[in-house]
Amino acid sequence: MTSPKKRAQILQDHLKKGNTFFPPFTFKEGIGRFDEINWRADFVPELIWIALLIEEYGFDKSKNLACALAILSMQLRQTEQLPDFGMVSAYEPLGETTKRNINKHLDSKGVLQEISKPLVPLVTLYPDCPLSFLIEGEKNRCSVDHASTKVAPILEECLYRGEKLPTLVQAVYYELSIASGKLKFVAPLGPHNTDPIKEYPNTDESKRLASMLRANACHMTAMGHSKKWVQYFWRKGRDIGPCVPKKSSDLHLNDFPQEFILYNTECFKQYHDGCNKLWEYIERNYVIDFYSPLRDEIRLSLFCRIYRLTVHVVSFIPNWTEDIAEIFLRMIIESYIYYMWFKKNGTEESYEKFYVYGLGQQKLRKEHISNYLKKQGVPEEEIEQQNPGLSFLKNHKMDEFIPVNIGNPLDKNLRIIAEEADCREIYSLIFSPASSAIHGMYDSLERFYLKTCLNPFHCYHKVPYYWSKSAVSSYGVINCLEFTDWIFADLVKDLNGKLPDKMPGEIYIENLNDNKALEEFTKRDDVQEWINLSAQFRNNVKE
Repeated sequence: MTSPKKRAQILQDHLKKGNTFFPPFTFKEGIGRFDEINWRADFVPELIWIALLIEEYGFDKSKNLACALAILSMQLRQTEQLPDFGMVSAYEPLGETTKRNINKHLDSKGVLQEISKPLVPLVTLYPDCPLSFLIEGEKNRCSVDHASTKVAPILEECLYRGEKLPTLVQAVYYELSIASGKLKFVAPLGPHNTDPIKEYPNTDESKRLASMLRANACHMTAMGHSKKWVQYFWRKGRDIGPCVPKKSSDLHLNDFPQEFILYNTECFKQYHDGCNKLWEYIERNYVIDFYSPLRDEIRLSLFCRIYRLTVHVVSFIPNWTEDIAEIFLRMIIESYIYYMWFKKNGTEESYEKFYVYGLGQQKLRKEHISNYLKKQGVPEEEIEQQNPGLSFLKNHKMDEFIPVNIGNPLDKNLRIIAEEADCREIYSLIFSPASSAIHGMYDSLERFYLKTCLNPFHCYHKVPYYWSKSAVSSYGVINCLEFTDWIFADLVKDLNGKLPDKMPGEIYIENLNDNKALEEFTKRDDVQEWINLSAQFRNNVKE
């Protein structure tokens, strides 16, 4: 007999502390902990000046100009520290005398104008840029419109670290770090030849070199420089054009033609009729224990909840939107897991626990409402009349005999219940991920309620997507239908019934995707009449 396969552990390479699983690189109590870098927010403003040089002169000349400035700045600095003159921020602490001397020496070498020319648009947009001392005489030679047009595409490409321009920028940064003495080597190690980077990303050698250059640029975070410039850079971006939300190519509610909306009503009617036939069979053949009906009430009501939630999704197209459908689907899955658990493991005690848990929730509700109304000075008699929790409990048990469980209905969480009901994959793949949509966690907020701003001066932040509905997806509709079909089939088979060749949900999906049927439906006289009447109504409203 072969031994059962060991279940693959999820996140087995992570380190668990409390309820959180940490990747090894981020575990705070581990050795050699790494910190993430923020390329866009922290690095791009520091290196944008190099990108402007490269765009103007190409890699080789930009390297020479940047190194000339960095070496001279290192030589003329008035401190023993070794600033990183590859970064814009490094020029901020320089005194006015040092800045004048830098300009004087660059001018004597005939390179001041060459360095300053590409930086004019940058200083036009950011007057407080630490490099503004290089172009005092040219500051007003560029309009803001021209400057933003010049800088925007360069900035946009630099926001993506793996693109060619930012890769060349990091190569120049590497070269000037060496030239200024900031980066040194111990024999037998020596500097890399950066010339092959000009072929990036077309050769393997350039790709390997690019990886080394990116690793080297990460050392900028250890320099301890002020963030005054980078914060100014992005905050100033508010003045450089409005937010430009990314346009979506997804299907939205207003993309549906009227004919399709009417056709869906027809498809749903057929689905509803098919489900009603199955319900009629269940009602005729399900034998309820009238002496102790709790088991049957719980199972059938869970089934009703699944079906009703599915009806709300399928029948109303606005509920097909990704966020709303996912919320409905999670509620369906929760009831499905409970239904399957009760079918497999349900005992008289477990049904009673589930029942009493529900009564306890109403008792807790009653207590909160009563306490609130008492504080408002409402008389006791009136509180009893206005308290829905109290009315509910009176139909079941005396208040004094009802415990309140603030934990789980069956004294175990739903993940354990799902495993015991053979629904582990359903829990992991559908129920658990939908938790974010239910509770409004950040991943859900970004997916459904935020859009990326495409203005590069805004650092690709997210803007609120406040239109009434998010994109439409088939994910929720199809899954809701499938689970409802499964539970219909399960119950009908338990009652020794014969299933139809195709379940209602399967037929609905086929009909919805039948283009020929949709075309024939659209040509019907009654459909055309509906469309015409709708058009007349809209015209009357406009008038």
